[in-house]
Amino acid sequence: MPMKMASFATGILRPFFVVQAAIQAGRYDKWSVRATIEADIKSAPVVIYTYEWSPFSAEAKKLLDSVGADYTEISLGYEWFLATPEQAAKRAELGALYGRTSMPHVFIGGKSVGGLMDGDPGLVPLKETGELEDSLKQAGALPDEGLFGFFLYSGDHQP
Repeated sequence: MPMKMASFATGILRPFFVVQAAIQAGRYDKWSVRATIEADIKSAPVVIYTYEWSPFSAEAKKLLDSVGADYTEISLGYEWFLATPEQAAKRAELGALYGRTSMPHVFIGGKSVGGLMDGDPGLVPLKETGELEDSLKQAGALPDEGLFGFFLYSGDHQP
């Protein structure tokens, strides 16, 4: 329950964080950063942008690990206020493209599903509706349960 309350509070502050992210990022090549994000998102069945000190990021990884998902983690630093200019630029562009600057930011099969508790729809809501495993299988992030599933599974998990 505390995570849901904190997620709600973060949601209320979202407009402030979008502006703050742009200010923190300063001047950067928007198109280059967007190309990097696009390449990141296509690099694995599941991509999760995180902050290393974020309890939301830790819980999101724990949830993905609990279902055996193959994912790639891209750290944007320890926390937003400690981000390098490059990390801040990625955060600002994630906000511009997807409307969220908070971490984690999870992509399944190249589609933004949001964060841990919220987004479109978020990892926990996907799990609660029973759609998480199906989404992960469809994206190729879980082994197929068929006879040859294990052999067809990439298993490139990078925690």
